[in-house]
Amino acid sequence: MSWIYAGTDVVSVERSTTLLPGSWSTIASNVAPSTYTDTNSPYPAAFYRLRSEAVALIPAGSFQIGNTLAASGDGYPDELPVHTVNVSAFYMDKYEVTKALWDQVRAWGLTNGYTDLPVGAGKAANHPVHSIKWYDAVKWSNARSQREGLTPAYTLGGSPTKQAQSRLR
Repeated sequence: MSWIYAGTDVVSVERSTTLLPGSWSTIASNVAPSTYTDTNSPYPAAFYRLRSEAVALIPAGSFQIGNTLAASGDGYPDELPVHTVNVSAFYMDKYEVTKALWDQVRAWGLTNGYTDLPVGAGKAANHPVHSIKWYDAVKWSNARSQREGLTPAYTLGGSPTKQAQSRLR
């Protein structure tokens, strides 16, 4: 098994044959972002995950969404009915996106089909980027995913979101 990872902070590679909690074993540590090949796998099929100090695993789960007060007039009717939402596991950055990272991904995006990513603002390169719209953050996130060899998470009409959509701005 091999893959290319273009991220910046991979710490270890883990392997599992079942995906059950506790079934993961570390097969490589202090891995630099690059091509990684698992040549020692005795398994015909296995699952792999990259561990990083900069991201946190948000586990799968479910929660109730909606406003229980809307029925009594202390909320909005469109917040009903209260219902259960199931969320798949995902990774989230532990820290805010810096202006420097925004600029790196933006530069890559502008040459790869993300034609209208804004400059954004920031006090300094190592400070959080700000003054961007939510929809621009969605496009930037897709660009970052593609830059790191991942599948973009946000779609509009089934296609990855790259350009502005006037109805959503």
